[in-house]
Amino acid sequence: MNKILKGFLIAFVSLLGLSIVFSLILASINLKSSTKIPSLISLILSLVLFFLVGTIYGLINKKQGLSRSLLLCLVYVLIICIYYLFIDKNAQTPLTYLKVAGRVLMLIIGSILGVNLAYKKVKSK
Repeated sequence: MNKILKGFLIAFVSLLGLSIVFSLILASINLKSSTKIPSLISLILSLVLFFLVGTIYGLINKKQGLSRSLLLCLVYVLIICIYYLFIDKNAQTPLTYLKVAGRVLMLIIGSILGVNLAYKKVKSK
């Protein structure tokens, strides 16, 4: 249980840190907001970010990649639900649900890959 909590905390801190770095990069690019390019770049960066967080989480846990990544996804979806229920009460578009599903998928794939990478490291020693 302690390792799962440690993995959650490290994944959360890495998510915050990488989000800040990617936000600073996007802010420094200074694209006009009238185009679709900033939203496309932020979508791609968020998918990469969630993949990296899933990989970090999988490397920390070193086993049960799918089940523990589903726990991480459940926490993410719970946070998103709370956000859209209490903070952003506007009607959601299908694109919003696709973005959330893509991020969840990246968390799962990254976590499974991280567990497999950790397993290969342990096996090679």
